[in-house]
Amino acid sequence: AGSDKHARGDGSGVNAVEINEKQVKVSFDDKDWTRLFDKMLEFKGFTDWLKRVDDKTFNIRGIRVQSLDMAGPKVSCLKLKVDAEDHFGNPLPGTVILKGQSVSVMVVITCDEDNKQYVVLSVEPRVAIGRNSVPELPSGFLEDSGDFAGRTAVLIEEVL
Repeated sequence: AGSDKHARGDGSGVNAVEINEKQVKVSFDDKDWTRLFDKMLEFKGFTDWLKRVDDKTFNIRGIRVQSLDMAGPKVSCLKLKVDAEDHFGNPLPGTVILKGQSVSVMVVITCDEDNKQYVVLSVEPRVAIGRNSVPELPSGFLEDSGDFAGRTAVLIEEVL
């Protein structure tokens, strides 16, 4: 979907994306990921980022994929090292982590008897902070279309 305009791969395994009408080479830390380049171009988090890059602020000279996570047949997360500079030619920090759009929902339940309100929380393991049970608002990724319906709605229904 729109990937022809923004990307190309030649027969030699060199891949590139178009950013502000300029072809930018995409390389991969793991050569096996090269075969997933087309899947990256279907990943809304990546294509939205490509469209947002401001050519008045940044000059992107290259993109290196350091990590690529899949959720079934789809890319779910990318970690990129972007070779970028500002409009004066000064190097910029270029670590970019892209995930899909997500949403959290605050479900408030009011008790009929005493009118007290309660917020529904789910308890999730969060390796990033070293905790096995973290109370948080129910959340999940939006569908590629941006619709709330689908996986996220099912998750919230399960929590309730």
